[in-house]
Amino acid sequence: MSINKYRPHIYFLPEDDATRQLAVGFYQKVPDQRLIQILPPAGGWTDVVEQFLVEYAPTMQDLEHRYVVLVIDFDGDAKRLQYIQSKIDPSLLSRVFVLGSLLEAENLRREIGKNFEVIGQMLAEDCENQTKTVWGHPLLQPFEHEIERARNTLGAFIFS
Repeated sequence: MSINKYRPHIYFLPEDDATRQLAVGFYQKVPDQRLIQILPPAGGWTDVVEQFLVEYAPTMQDLEHRYVVLVIDFDGDAKRLQYIQSKIDPSLLSRVFVLGSLLEAENLRREIGKNFEVIGQMLAEDCENQTKTVWGHPLLQPFEHEIERARNTLGAFIFS
């Protein structure tokens, strides 16, 4: 089954295979998987931004139910979030989310001690249950505002 572009849906645009696996784990816990499409890895965080701006942002103007989650590694640069948001058309900011580990997904995997897909599943369970078992991890905490914004917006139709 594929997504219905005229109903609320989410594109996950991952940076690399590790962030793609996180998205896959999240997807596995979503009750209606037709709401999510995981795109191929872009190849790097700058590639994620460029691909979003060139391929997906223009279509979002006409598709009011499309949301996009850019899944990146922040590589120790928490200011990357503001930089990326500054590149996004302000009219789309409420439907675009930038999520990822302060360092790299591999650091998150090592610290939690689970594989990427299991971590993604745990993140989905946190969203569904309104908990912070994984979302509260120190590598994700610098982005708490972005996480809450995503959980409030996307969780409302994913886990309703």
